Amino acid sequence: MGRFGLILYGYISTETGNKDSNLNLIPIMTVKSRISAVRKLSKGLTISYGCTHKIKRDSIIAVIPFGYADGFPRCLNDKSYIKIHNEKCPVLSRVCMDMIMVDVTNVKEEVKAGDIAIIFDEELVSEDAQKAGTIIHEIISQVLPRVTRIYIDKGKMSL
Repeated sequence: MGRFGLILYGYISTETGNKDSNLNLIPIMTVKSRISAVRKLSKGLTISYGCTHKIKRDSIIAVIPFGYADGFPRCLNDKSYIKIHNEKCPVLSRVCMDMIMVDVTNVKEEVKAGDIAIIFDEELVSEDAQKAGTIIHEIISQVLPRVTRIYIDKGKMSL
């Protein structure tokens, strides 16, 4: 008998993922969303619930339809990153129920509505677990049922 838990997702450590492992595990879960809007905002404008984030410079902000109702921890307000065009972009201000606002000003490639945003991958999930003061298990198990799952087996996708 064995209790496999996190290893079924391709991780060996609950805190650091596979960083210090000599096992050849491949993380199998990536959480993605598509950017719903991109806006240029001027320095001094405010965003999010209660206007809690003041833009520090002229910025380009992407709105991603994924929030705490989908399983993104609210404790990661202003602490987390989302990958867009393979670049880490900071989450700004409060995580909303159905959205996250991300600063994409420094992304080299143009960011537009419809582009893919990576919410969690091998790197981000272990960083987020550490920042949230929790373990990888908790981050990946909090992705709620309203998030569509796509399973890929031998190159074939199914829902």
